[in-house]
Amino acid sequence: MLKFLGFLAHYNINIMEGYKILCLVGEGSFGRVFKAKRRDTKEVVALKIIRKCGRTQKELLSLRSECQIQKHLHHRNIIQMINSFETESEIVVVTEFCKRDLHYILTKQTYLSEEVALPIVCDLVSALYYLHSNRVLHRDLKPQNVMITEDGAAKLCDFGFARSMSRGTHVLTSIKGTPLYMAPELIEESPYDHNADLWSLGCIVYEMVVGVPPFTTNSILQLVRMIRYEPISWPPYLSPHCQAFLQGLLHKDPTQRLSWPLLLHHPFLQDRVSSSIASEVSLPLTKELTTSQALAKESQKHDLAKVDANKNQGLPQKIQQILDQEKKFLKEGGCQTEVEGAIDLVTLEQKLSRLKTAAQGDADTPQTGATATAQQQDDRGSDNTDEDSARATTPLETEEWLAFLVQSMKEVMTGDVESMSEKSFITMVTNALTNHGATPKVSEYIACLLALPYVTPGVTKSELTTIVSVYMEVKVVSSLMFALKLLTNRAGCSASHDSVIEANKLSGDYLKALERVLVLVTQLVHSDSVFLTQFCDVVVLLRLSPRLHLLLTLYRLHPQTTAYVVAILTHILRQMPENANIVDNSVRPEVSSGVDWYKVLKYGNKTLQTRVCYLISLMARHCLSTLQSMWNPKLKDYIEVLAYDSVQKLRCAAEDVVEVLQELPFYDQKGSQERESVLVDS
Repeated sequence: MLKFLGFLAHYNINIMEGYKILCLVGEGSFGRVFKAKRRDTKEVVALKIIRKCGRTQKELLSLRSECQIQKHLHHRNIIQMINSFETESEIVVVTEFCKRDLHYILTKQTYLSEEVALPIVCDLVSALYYLHSNRVLHRDLKPQNVMITEDGAAKLCDFGFARSMSRGTHVLTSIKGTPLYMAPELIEESPYDHNADLWSLGCIVYEMVVGVPPFTTNSILQLVRMIRYEPISWPPYLSPHCQAFLQGLLHKDPTQRLSWPLLLHHPFLQDRVSSSIASEVSLPLTKELTTSQALAKESQKHDLAKVDANKNQGLPQKIQQILDQEKKFLKEGGCQTEVEGAIDLVTLEQKLSRLKTAAQGDADTPQTGATATAQQQDDRGSDNTDEDSARATTPLETEEWLAFLVQSMKEVMTGDVESMSEKSFITMVTNALTNHGATPKVSEYIACLLALPYVTPGVTKSELTTIVSVYMEVKVVSSLMFALKLLTNRAGCSASHDSVIEANKLSGDYLKALERVLVLVTQLVHSDSVFLTQFCDVVVLLRLSPRLHLLLTLYRLHPQTTAYVVAILTHILRQMPENANIVDNSVRPEVSSGVDWYKVLKYGNKTLQTRVCYLISLMARHCLSTLQSMWNPKLKDYIEVLAYDSVQKLRCAAEDVVEVLQELPFYDQKGSQERESVLVDS
């Protein structure tokens, strides 16, 4: 309560004093929704409060457009907007309040009988008839956007994706909506019209009476394929009228779909929907087109398809600017990156060249490509972290996944991060990381996509907080580390602890994927202790210490990767020393005599040298036995040399470790026999 009261203190008191805030109802990337009461009428309302800070001009225009559309809508089955206003820093929308949505009801009851569902269906048809009569497309119909009043009436809400079509506009091309309820023509990115809303209506009604959407899967690519090509299964218990109604709405060809005015008089609706709704505009979408209008519509489809085919597939200019800044940073001494610092923007460098190549084709349309071979045997055994992390074993269509990831990254780069705060989307993406058929490129692209909210200009603090919360809930770190395990498997072997690939067998694609994964993991574990705890848990459960040891030995081949692992191990000792055994097992596993820190320091870059000094200093406190067994005179001498290095950060780190180690009895000892005698004495 104190948290959101403090939040409200920032608002213009003169505007807000007309409302008494009762409670916080919901929070998302768009802003916050409060339940409130009007002081004058005592009416309970909903306050949707959206911060302007960090939003682009395009986003603000879209928000104002939503208000403009909704304030002209007056229908008993549409949530009524009571007022909207702006303060210096916020946009506030006041609407009527409904406590529950259809998604909540279906979650509790699974499905509804046709008798119970019919009134809701009629309300939705009535609402859509009103919208389409006024040339408004909703474009995001789903159970979450259907509110249910206390007396059981259904009301459409959330017009954030709505579009009011001008008199001469017959089709649209911009993609809006939720994949589970998205029409085939939107999936194919073909020009579409109001019939796309009717497909979504069919999906909602199907889910109400069957219990699940007509197409459901954890894979976005399988979902796309099912929506485009697969037939819908019809349970035998559906009545003939209900099934015919759904078959009409869920026709893949929009020109054959059940639409206005025939929809109004379908037998399933039992003439419960009135067709006497007054339209406020001429040429409503609910009327059949004249011959000239039909010809104009086909001409628009042709022209829009032609424009889309010629679109520049290059990355937005802002990403090139980010990359240029990163290159400048590296030239000016990028080695001085803090262990606790933000994610390295170098993640974008290779991705940029790859995306430019991938974008030459039609990255928005799934392609037929080589299918990666998946291991047929599920060798996970006891490696499962929980039921939510079930590992997919079906093959992935690499080219289609890369095309999908490219498109998703483009959207995030332009500031559209809404999908990144959706649990279902992040779950679907991270499930691909744990698929045995995923190629290194797929893992690399997924890691880049998940990292983008941290480096994309315009992402607000509130949006990032929501995204991080979803990452925690979905256990992104666990999936990333499972991907690391798959990437470091010896060819032809299972994912057991003794199947680690030799360092010299790691190809360039695998090294790049490992680096991208570790960049993100490093950022996450340093940003919050929840991620660090998840990392420690998954390392133990999946027996990943030998994999981390392998990456520590890549200091000559790929020093950046080694530097990330060192940063993570250092953070474990700094924040959770009770997990020091992870560091012990990683630097000196059973299958190896241990990491030669002298060689790592000698061949490493300044960043790696600095981080190794920090790690050794902490090992002296929490992993003394392991450090003592690995100590040698060359290491001592080299650390002392680094204490005079020209780079201040490295010099300070070396001075600190020398100061700590000088207090230990083995620091000045020479030879293994003397070290062993010290061990016995201790």
